[in-house]
Amino acid sequence: MQSFTIKLDFRIVSAMLTVVILVMLGFWQPWSAAASAKTISVSGTASIKALPDQYVFSPTYEAKGATEKEALASATNQTTTITVALKALGVPDKDIATASSATGNYYPYWKWNAGSKTATTSLTVTVDNKDLAEKVQTYLLTTDLTGSASPQASFSETRRKALEAEARTKAIDDAKAKATQIATELGVHVGKAQSVDTNNGYGEIMPLASGKAVAQDANGGGPVTAPAPVIYTGQNDISASVAIVYALR
Repeated sequence: MQSFTIKLDFRIVSAMLTVVILVMLGFWQPWSAAASAKTISVSGTASIKALPDQYVFSPTYEAKGATEKEALASATNQTTTITVALKALGVPDKDIATASSATGNYYPYWKWNAGSKTATTSLTVTVDNKDLAEKVQTYLLTTDLTGSASPQASFSETRRKALEAEARTKAIDDAKAKATQIATELGVHVGKAQSVDTNNGYGEIMPLASGKAVAQDANGGGPVTAPAPVIYTGQNDISASVAIVYALR
């Protein structure tokens, strides 16, 4: 009877087994379960209240004329008078702008009205002081405006960023406190943060007074101009939320 002898190279067999093991590990990925079992995902939130530090006025005006040129000239004179008065109150040039640009180039629109034309212009006045804002509002109520005399109260860019940073810090503290509590109950310890997602936001404060203040004469006469209302803005909320994945050890 004829016999056969098969010789196997140990190095080849070892390489083949290594490939098989690596392929099996690639499919099973046992480290995934271990990693997920050693992390914890928590969320943290925080909200802080603060007073606004910026007041933006956007009054609009109409000026009529027989022609576009006359209406525009009237609008220009009217806006110039108002701008001079605002600067006299203490509003800097840089904080006064027309609707089109800050260079003083008016952008009126025209509409027909019984053979004449009307130019409509608007101003944007930014004030960072409440006392000055009330003075501006008082003055605007004496002008022949067609829009609101009250400002839109909000946070300046610098103030908003500072408040967001403060709220975010508190949100992170909230998340870490939750993670620590859960870890303690599980008998483990909180390690380093693996990932962080943040979110900030706040709503604009709506003005409480708008238009021209008017009251009826006590003797039954026509309307009389009443004292300008005080600007009441209240506080606004700045909120922040974070989602953090911590390692557990």
